[in-house]
Amino acid sequence: MPAIFAELGITWTTVALVGATAASSYATFANVGLAQFGIVPFLTGKVGALRLSPADKVGAWKAYFHAGAAWTLGAQALAAALDAYAVVSASGLVRTLAAHAGVLSLATVPLTLAFIHPVNVELLALADEGDKLSAEQGQQVETLLGKWQRRNAWRHGAVSLLGWAFGIAALVLDARA
Repeated sequence: MPAIFAELGITWTTVALVGATAASSYATFANVGLAQFGIVPFLTGKVGALRLSPADKVGAWKAYFHAGAAWTLGAQALAAALDAYAVVSASGLVRTLAAHAGVLSLATVPLTLAFIHPVNVELLALADEGDKLSAEQGQQVETLLGKWQRRNAWRHGAVSLLGWAFGIAALVLDARA
């Protein structure tokens, strides 16, 4: 630990909690913001009407999905790993709060697999059809995009946000110790 950190009372636990909070903040608030004003609300008409075919909409979603999924999951995995370090190195309430934060960061994985992955699979299959979508498949795109939007907003607006709040509480209490 650099001497300046020791003089300021900053421990490796504090560094881990800051890192976990930063990673959790990215995963949580990027997705909460995107759920309100990102590409999917435009594709579903929640924010504004776009004159795109269902094939164009599902193609745009696919590009967004592939770009965002790795960053979000990576940030949540990093937050959970750093929270795990804090659990091992802290004590008392800081340990408990960090444990809750880490578990909630990891909870997005089974939630994704159970509730969002099936929708992802269907949307990706429809995206692979390209311009060959039937009218029925076009309606399915619209339905699935709405379902994906609601489930993704719930996952990050509830679970990730709660994990972030536990992480902030652990960081604040650690700073006061």
